[in-house]
Amino acid sequence: MERVYRVLVVDTGPEFVEVAREAAELSAWELYLASEREEGIRKAVSESPDLIIVGYLEPQGEAFQLHRHLKENPETRDIPQVVIDVIPQERLSKGWQVNEGLKMEAEDYICQPITPSEFAGIVDGILSESRVIDTV
Repeated sequence: MERVYRVLVVDTGPEFVEVAREAAELSAWELYLASEREEGIRKAVSESPDLIIVGYLEPQGEAFQLHRHLKENPETRDIPQVVIDVIPQERLSKGWQVNEGLKMEAEDYICQPITPSEFAGIVDGILSESRVIDTV
């Protein structure tokens, strides 16, 4: 029996959450959602996801604080992360700051817009890499 992988998406944007839901339907992983930093931290610990997607959280800087907390916490530091940035038109007011981006330890950095099939492919690729690591 093949293992079912868990993906936690932490994002406040309804558009990206819908993309994540559709992507999960295209793939064989379970989707968990959180819409704020503290909820994301709780679910990262309680659900033990195989991958965490860090998207946009308000106010600006919350997503980076979440990323940093997850990387510093012994319970979550080894969980791979993918960062989803906002669309280019919103980057100045909502996007990741350059200095934050340089400090990140993420498996991938993706800019919106992204289709569900593109997102599913990225997630599946990262999970495939972890499957190889799990079996070694």
